[in-house]
Amino acid sequence: MNQIAKATNTTGVIYKEDIDYMIEKIEKLAKEIWQIHSLLLNRNK
Repeated sequence: MNQIAKATNTTGVIYKEDIDYMIEKIEKLAKEIWQIHSLLLNRNK
């Protein structure tokens, strides 16, 4: 994400493919965080 932000600040351009890629990775990371969160909650029961 930082590399895309840096390139955008330098060129003033951001590509839809870059945005789509970031959304995909953020959604994947959010799912992984939710899974870890659920595991930790179940562990404490």
